[in-house]
Amino acid sequence: MKTKTPQTTAINATLSLGQSVLKSNVLLDRAVQEFLSTMSVTLKQPRVKLFESALCSLLAYAGPIPIAALTTAHVCQVVFDPQTVPHTQKSYLFAIKSFLRWGRKVGHLPANIPTVADPLRVQVPMFVRQLLTPADLKAMLAGTQDEEVQLGIALLAFTGIRSLELAELTWENVARGDALRLKVWKTIGIPREIPILPVLEAWIRPFYRQEGRVFGSRLIYRIIRRIAKAVGVELKPNAFRHSYGTYRSADTQNGFSATFEIGFNGDRSWNNLIDVNEDQAREYFSLTPEAVGIADWNKRVAQHLKNKAAKETRKSPAGNQRHDQ
Repeated sequence: MKTKTPQTTAINATLSLGQSVLKSNVLLDRAVQEFLSTMSVTLKQPRVKLFESALCSLLAYAGPIPIAALTTAHVCQVVFDPQTVPHTQKSYLFAIKSFLRWGRKVGHLPANIPTVADPLRVQVPMFVRQLLTPADLKAMLAGTQDEEVQLGIALLAFTGIRSLELAELTWENVARGDALRLKVWKTIGIPREIPILPVLEAWIRPFYRQEGRVFGSRLIYRIIRRIAKAVGVELKPNAFRHSYGTYRSADTQNGFSATFEIGFNGDRSWNNLIDVNEDQAREYFSLTPEAVGIADWNKRVAQHLKNKAAKETRKSPAGNQRHDQ
């Protein structure tokens, strides 16, 4: 007999709410733009970025529908995504509730009816740590032929950045051969620099001179989790961050610096690191493309970027015009 969790109970109890009764023609994407524009005037940038990330995920799931057609099932897909940590789930639920309550206030939703997100709750369990072994990481890096996904795995593993930071990363944040320069983000609220170590330089160097977002999809972390599962690695929340911090601390013998690089205050984060020895750290930071069996990495990336540019050209108006001629 299956035991119902508070989370599944909340989902089952609210799925019956279905669609809103208001026949509003305001599309969800337009309402999101209006909301973010309004919030950007009154809220600090980290909170606005949180709202933007949550609502972009909601748009990705729901598609081009009116805001009044949004259902609890759509919200649950975003909030209770098993790929995200409970703290992120709770933050996403707060963002979506704020958006829908704003929609009710401005007349996009019925004024006296609870929104489809109001009954939902997120419970944050006790923290469970996971340390990726060098073998785990090697299997993930070798487990896909997609160069962009491999770069994503390398960035997570060799910088310890958050999955949300990975999705938002732009090439303007990357100082070639030097560091990743991250701006203020929602959890710690301090900018920081993460050095580009030689192992990461080997993965990222062929991508230099690119512009805009590093990844075409905001769901890059979900793709990485699927790769991990396919090779037998069940990723727990923050596995890459704590693995990087742990191996970096062992490699440098400086736990305070390592915790700062992964975006924590050192005085509250020592217990997030796990004891490993220097040999294990050296093995972890030795996983270059050649070490995982990719002898022609630079050539493969060059072809990937060429194919990507050709695809973007075909999508552009100028490209379509040439094709018509």
